[in-house]
Amino acid sequence: MFSIWETFEFKIYLIGSIYDVDEIVLKYGDCDYKNEKKIERYFSKYENRKPNEWKEISVTKEEYLESRHIEEEQYMSDLNYQDIDTEFCIMCLESEFLNNIIPDTKTIFLNRVSELIINSEFEGKSKVYLNEILDGLTDCIKNLIFITTKSYNKPNDIQIFVINSYLESYKKTISIIISKYKFIDPFLIENFLMKNSQLLEIDTISQENPHPLIFRSLEGFLIFEKLHNDYKKEKYHLANYSFLFYALERDGLLNSTQKSFRDFLATQNIFIDKIDARQAGRDNKKVNYYRTIYDSVLKAH
Repeated sequence: MFSIWETFEFKIYLIGSIYDVDEIVLKYGDCDYKNEKKIERYFSKYENRKPNEWKEISVTKEEYLESRHIEEEQYMSDLNYQDIDTEFCIMCLESEFLNNIIPDTKTIFLNRVSELIINSEFEGKSKVYLNEILDGLTDCIKNLIFITTKSYNKPNDIQIFVINSYLESYKKTISIIISKYKFIDPFLIENFLMKNSQLLEIDTISQENPHPLIFRSLEGFLIFEKLHNDYKKEKYHLANYSFLFYALERDGLLNSTQKSFRDFLATQNIFIDKIDARQAGRDNKKVNYYRTIYDSVLKAH
């Protein structure tokens, strides 16, 4: 069965994993011309030689690509970032990447999109392609954001630069596609925008904000964290966290809806079945303490 995601025009533009990010750095990055260090990728896996004793051994690229999906095996791949950290030329990557690579691959991608949608044999196929392409782009955005929220293997500054460059490009590409092909199915586009409005409004990712789908900035997360450390010890979770949602929302520090905020709370072992609207008032007794925390966080950052 034909898959648009396996076509050359799509594969050169769409990335969604840290492996893909590193391939960009490996292909287009460079170290300072005065330094002889080179960017290299290594492949390895952990072998269980004895009970509770694991040893990292080198493997080939072919073995890694063939076996990395096997859950029982622990395969790894990374670039030699520690060796090139101070010598890496971010301006070289920025110049080539932003001025040539992304614009060129984006143009090739959009030309193929046009061929698929406009030259389809019947209207229903055009709608299918339009929906599939928009969903695929948002999946790429979600995957890149997920990379930055892992509690382990946090992306470094070089990887963050690549991720942000693609996030910005994907959002602009979505806008172009919507503007150009909205006439095909206005209802589909309307539903897509309603479903993904908050995702498309996310700014570039910073290395510090661990939950960009929930908080607009590191400051928003830090305010939450400080109050959460107090609130989680108390009995009144519904009142406290409902107040915190409205306070953060009023100060423009949230990206999340009430549901996604509650889902996030569940990952913190806080379970509430709604956001209580009675806690939205500015005269809430909790406001003064919230303002104290708010001021201290903003002053420190």
